[in-house]
Amino acid sequence: MKINNKLMFAIAVIVVCSALSGCGTNSDAVKSNANEKDAVKSNANEKDPVFSNNNSEEDIVGADWRTTGIIIDYGTITRGGENTEVAITMNRGKSSFYYDSPNQQLFESVLFPKEVEDSWGAFSGISFEDINGDGESDATIDFSHEDNSKTHFVWLWEQENGYMYQENQSYFHKQIMGE
Repeated sequence: MKINNKLMFAIAVIVVCSALSGCGTNSDAVKSNANEKDAVKSNANEKDPVFSNNNSEEDIVGADWRTTGIIIDYGTITRGGENTEVAITMNRGKSSFYYDSPNQQLFESVLFPKEVEDSWGAFSGISFEDINGDGESDATIDFSHEDNSKTHFVWLWEQENGYMYQENQSYFHKQIMGE
């Protein structure tokens, strides 16, 4: 049985049109996604420029280094009585504190005494409290690992040497009971 070319062409057009009609968007799904994005924006950290209500060029992803996804947290460091807002980045061997500004400029950093293989995923907090009472921000970084152990690193600020790691106040992959 021979099928003529016109019939084959018509069948092909119907198949292609049917396939393409499944590629359209569902307006209810689009509305739902828009509502989810609005909810995320309303819960976002005010300091996160990705969620800023100001639509300036600085708030566009890629226009400002802070929108690239490398910042793990924000904080305030006190030096000589002056507060400096910082954006914190992290890798296996150190944490860097950059000025919280559109230009990526390093303010300070701390080196880990040991590599923290899961530093990004295990990060549970950073603090710049003045531990030793000298009026300058010290630094502590905490990690909660998947094996239920904890890592706690402490650095004290020394004017002449910068951040100095405090081995006696720190621990690495320590099992914490009762938590």
